[in-house]
Amino acid sequence: MIVPMKRLTLVALKTDEERVMQRLQSLAAVQVIETADASLSEETLACAQSDVLKLNTALGLLKPYAKKPSFLEAKPEVTLEALREAHAPALDYSEKLETADREKAALRARIEKNHALIDTLLPFIKLDVKLSQVRPTKSTTLFMGLIANEDLPRLEEGLPEDTARDIYTGEKQAAVVLLTPKESAAQINAFIKELKWTDVALPALDMTAAGAMDEAQEDIRRLTAQIDELTQAMVEIGKNRAQLAGAADAAAIACECAEAKNTLIKTEATFVLNGWVREDQTEIVRAEMQKLTDACYIEFRDPVEEDGVPPVAMKNIGPVKPYEAVTRLYSPPVPGSIDGTPFMAPFYFLLFGMMLSDTGYGLVLTLGCLFFIKKAKPAGMMGDIARVIMWGGVSTVFWGFLVGTFFGMDWNRFFCSVGTALFRQDWSGIFYNAAGKGLFPLIVDPNSDPINMLILCFGLGIVHIFFGVGVKMYMCFRTGDWQTAIFDNFSWFLIVFGLILFAALPALSTVGMVTAIIGALMVLLFKGRGKKVTSRAVSGLAGLYDITSYLSDILSYARLFALGIATGVIGSVFNDLVGMIMGAGGNIIVRILLFIIGAALLVALHLFNVGINTLGTFVHCARLQFVEFYGKFYEAGGHEFKPLAYRTRHTRVLQSE
Repeated sequence: MIVPMKRLTLVALKTDEERVMQRLQSLAAVQVIETADASLSEETLACAQSDVLKLNTALGLLKPYAKKPSFLEAKPEVTLEALREAHAPALDYSEKLETADREKAALRARIEKNHALIDTLLPFIKLDVKLSQVRPTKSTTLFMGLIANEDLPRLEEGLPEDTARDIYTGEKQAAVVLLTPKESAAQINAFIKELKWTDVALPALDMTAAGAMDEAQEDIRRLTAQIDELTQAMVEIGKNRAQLAGAADAAAIACECAEAKNTLIKTEATFVLNGWVREDQTEIVRAEMQKLTDACYIEFRDPVEEDGVPPVAMKNIGPVKPYEAVTRLYSPPVPGSIDGTPFMAPFYFLLFGMMLSDTGYGLVLTLGCLFFIKKAKPAGMMGDIARVIMWGGVSTVFWGFLVGTFFGMDWNRFFCSVGTALFRQDWSGIFYNAAGKGLFPLIVDPNSDPINMLILCFGLGIVHIFFGVGVKMYMCFRTGDWQTAIFDNFSWFLIVFGLILFAALPALSTVGMVTAIIGALMVLLFKGRGKKVTSRAVSGLAGLYDITSYLSDILSYARLFALGIATGVIGSVFNDLVGMIMGAGGNIIVRILLFIIGAALLVALHLFNVGINTLGTFVHCARLQFVEFYGKFYEAGGHEFKPLAYRTRHTRVLQSE
């Protein structure tokens, strides 16, 4: 259900501002509204945002050096006071981390520079003069470079006799030093450009190439040792990751509070807060504020047009509540409409299990999600999604019994295999009769009876779609719009169910045809009510064209059959493949090895099948809700109620008394 919103106006003394805002944040009941007359305090907000950035950057820098909490590890529960106490030391750690990271980056740059120097000098390692002496004179020009070995003969032949040369041949290239008279420089420059020549500029160091390389290697070792020391220091800081994470949450809480303070209207002595409060929490807010201070004025009123569109808060209980996450994935409803979650949840539960439809996979999902919820204690969207999948696993167990699949095997085959393995005799005669029919009959077998399975899928689809149409009729009657309820919605009940009677039950074909015609006439005559005769007829004919939309919506429920049978068939193929591996034969050692390999492979393949088909089931089931079901009545486009609260990533804040 959608909880009505109240507009809050709160006036209190500026001396109580900090206490009031912190208490409202702990209540998580008020969404603060920014007004044009707000008294901005950019400096305070900028400081809070800077702390958030520093601490989150520090946590990012710590990723390679500190152990990250396990996915299954529950967030630690701490008090807000403990988080605030960690704030100052954590900022000091963050500064040390940033300094160490900058120093490491500078050291790595120097190491790269040394490596580049070594790469440059390596071809000239046999050059036995100081590099500073390798330079042109007043009457000569110096050429230094690398040339491909295949071009060396041409170089030797093309150089003038008065050109001094040193050539150091390498594996693929040769290092060349040429000293030629200035009058020959232009000729040689043009000549070497015709070859596979690369110019090289050596640094003017007061040592040989070999000596410079040795010094660079020594510098690299020294710089690497410094990096290792800095890395060890970061590892030591990483032992305080929990403190940094808590401080990051404290900074995020402080930043949100500072942002809320920036929306307040302030005078010299007082401040004014405007906000939204859920109707069922107004008295809680009033009582807490009166407990906090006597100098406080609080007013709650219904929203008016000038207030703008209020936010939307949904309130559901029990197993329905987690399905709010599915609705949020689509869009919150607009205020004044209806929350589709209670109507959608039973169908999501039912259709999820039908798409997966394997008892073994359902048990894996149910037990796996229960373990995750118990161990990690997820909250928010993740916690809701985990519970949606858990309930989907329960539904999958139920549907697996109906269609008879257990990890890709039908129930009769499963019991037969277990009995044969345990008692070393063929149990097929016990679980199958002479005609091959199993002892445990199925409601429907999608493999041998796909038509009836499709009919079942389409039947559920029709119920699903027209339940949505029924909700739309209820919404119309609630607002007094009975004409829309009857002519635009109930008429399609008559058309679709009339056509079904006509096509499926020959004995009631006449009744079905008459019913469908009545519904069609209602659409034709009243779809364009309020328009002129000609426009009314056109609107009616256009309205009848919606029959194609209903037919396509119904046909889309074939995905229930497709995904359901795909899960079972893929699981069955995995079983057969692994069965062939295990039954390959050989001596006792080979059979044991094949059994171990086959068992591990079977577990991995079935886990893959569970994972990939659960993902597909979740997405396609949501699509059926969003398009085929919500499309009939749901009014999307609202914005979610987001009160001032403790929004943390790494910890759970315990509420203090």
